[in-house]
Amino acid sequence: MKGIYFPNGDFRNAAKGRNASRVWMSLLQGRNHISENSQWMVSNDQNINIIKDRWLSSGEKLTDIQVLGDTKVASFMDQTTKSWKMEQVNTTLPQNKALKVLQTPISWSSEKDYLIWPLTKDGEYSVKSGYKQAHAMARASQHPPSSSAHIQSKTWHLLCQDPLCPVCQVEEETTIHTFLECSWARAVWFGSPLHLAPAIQANISFSEWLQDLFLRLDQDPDPSHATMQISLVEQILWHIWKTRNNACFHNKKPDPAWTIGEALRALGEDVKECLPPALSTSQEQPREPARGRNQIPKRWCRPPPNFVKCNVDAAFPKSIAQGATGIIVRDGGGLLITGRASRIHTTSPLVVEALAFREAISFMANTGYPKVVIESDCSELVKACKGEIKVGTIKGIVEDIIEIRQRFQYCAFTWTPREGNLVAHLAAKSCLEGNLGRNWSWCPPMVIFNALQKDMAHI
Repeated sequence: MKGIYFPNGDFRNAAKGRNASRVWMSLLQGRNHISENSQWMVSNDQNINIIKDRWLSSGEKLTDIQVLGDTKVASFMDQTTKSWKMEQVNTTLPQNKALKVLQTPISWSSEKDYLIWPLTKDGEYSVKSGYKQAHAMARASQHPPSSSAHIQSKTWHLLCQDPLCPVCQVEEETTIHTFLECSWARAVWFGSPLHLAPAIQANISFSEWLQDLFLRLDQDPDPSHATMQISLVEQILWHIWKTRNNACFHNKKPDPAWTIGEALRALGEDVKECLPPALSTSQEQPREPARGRNQIPKRWCRPPPNFVKCNVDAAFPKSIAQGATGIIVRDGGGLLITGRASRIHTTSPLVVEALAFREAISFMANTGYPKVVIESDCSELVKACKGEIKVGTIKGIVEDIIEIRQRFQYCAFTWTPREGNLVAHLAAKSCLEGNLGRNWSWCPPMVIFNALQKDMAHI
């Protein structure tokens, strides 16, 4: 096929040509769909056209601006500091456009700009997500069948499903997301008498999770309790599905309390006395690979001998589209060595956590300590930095972190609950609120000082 349609080029830039076969035209249509909906991650190359390409972290194109058509994104970047030229961005673009540019992160280490598929978690294209996106776009470009019949309206909705969850409109709608991971579904599970906080481990299917839950519930020494709890799980799943359909087809906002109430009413009064003694929230929480959740202390822990520990956190209120980082460096005795906090432009909680982590490891590399522990309460980020999972939206930042890691004699990445990262959290929050002075790490505000003292008291 290459010899016929693009003998001297590549598939990405190939033209239709004369007498194109249906197979070739289908391939081109798929290529164009992928190209149009892929998103560029910015590095320091000259690949990205500032107007034609999709590269803003918000997922949009930069339109309605007065620049030359062939202008590259790199023209707005300082190649030495690998940051945006703020003055040029602010003077060239309208305020709302300039903010979206400044909110887009730049990878430090990647030599070339690269594409991700934003509709999957790992950023890699899948036929399933591409099909769903194409189907949704086809629906948006057409009008629903002109009929007043209710059954035809229902059929239209069923045939043209949106790839995004109809409730949160953020994540792709999968079985696991719908029943377990969507924020309102999690509220249903935790608010029910079961008090579950579902967590799906890697490579575990929904059916496997459900089977494991049933096995553990069945271990209840009281058979009537076990039966009632399993029945409650079944009713919760059914009413989550009903609530989801009400949101999708009738625009009814999901109410976790209503869903729980309907599930309980379906079982009668006996279920209220059947709380699950064999289950605890800790069993359902995400676990670190090397140790169980129950073994993870909820207070700050000292680093190994001859190490220093750097705790890092980020604050991100969506209302102002700006985040802040907090970095706390302590020795084995819990004494504060130094700290750092700064404001950054961003559009995503995960991205701001990744930027804070990158700032922390870069900061530690410049301090000269050979052995460090970098600790965060963002489990997803820590797993990405360890290479356990892939996350497309922070791929370039994670690559930067891994490259900087090589400068140390030893550098460990660890996860801790929020309680073990409280001081860094308070630093980020105080920075965002404008409550930190220039030399705050030498004389911390009282709220940070008290948190440091509590950590030292529990060592």
